[in-house]
Amino acid sequence: MKKFFYLLALIVITLFLQSYAIAQSYPATEQASLKSKKCFPKTGMGFDLGVGESAIGMHIGGHKYQLVYPVFAAGVRGMHYFNPYLGVDFIKINFSSPFQAKTYIEFMNLQFMTGVRGNTPTFFKCMSGYSAVRLGYGARFVNGVNHGIAFETEIGLNLTRNVFVGFSYNLLSLFVNYPYGYYNDHVNLNTYAFRLGFNFGK
Repeated sequence: MKKFFYLLALIVITLFLQSYAIAQSYPATEQASLKSKKCFPKTGMGFDLGVGESAIGMHIGGHKYQLVYPVFAAGVRGMHYFNPYLGVDFIKINFSSPFQAKTYIEFMNLQFMTGVRGNTPTFFKCMSGYSAVRLGYGARFVNGVNHGIAFETEIGLNLTRNVFVGFSYNLLSLFVNYPYGYYNDHVNLNTYAFRLGFNFGK
């Protein structure tokens, strides 16, 4: 999984560099032409649904444990594009839950993130590749509030102006305090998911 994540991160970085280079090199008339296609809403909202797998790494009392289970997730975000290639997700809210919610209810979590996104030039009308990187804060609320750093990277394909599909990696690193114990522990939630999403805006 780590090798796959490093490969995904390399692809995301490459796409961002490519998007930045394209944005700088294309003449203003070409950018205006792409904007006139209205393939990328300048400002709008996005919604996505994901299905995948979480690998939970727990460090408890000096011992390491790992648990894997299927999850579903939903996210909503506000976005703004500076040009057809570079934009920002100024806020994104993620909710993630195991399919077996009653069994693994302690791994339900809510995240608040912000990040940047990039698109490739369009092809086949409004199709294009995209990638995104986000960073923020996450928490779970079972047996007290445990909170920590949230990170997410995503890569995929804009099928139309309003519909996209992608693959995401999400990490929530929680710092857990046990009220009756003598130690503090960490729980890392690594989630890999396929996403179907929708963009709305002008």
